[in-house]
Amino acid sequence: MTQNPLETVLTLLEGYRNSIQDTLRVNGLSTDDADYVFKRMEIDRDVYLSLNRAYKLSDERFTTFAQRVGLDAAMFERSLQP
Repeated sequence: MTQNPLETVLTLLEGYRNSIQDTLRVNGLSTDDADYVFKRMEIDRDVYLSLNRAYKLSDERFTTFAQRVGLDAAMFERSLQP
């Protein structure tokens, strides 16, 4: 039986929550202090799934590419600054 991927993610998030609470307590925070910190942490239940395509890396520098394809100079001038 295959588990729903969203259920898997929500279970993972719950595991992170538990781990954070345990770590706060193990590292010397009182239960009240650990709860205080934990309640103010933002742990988002929203799940974002994204398909990140793999792109071939180029030997061409970005500035060269940007100039070649006519991108606005402001896009690549920042990359020239240290």
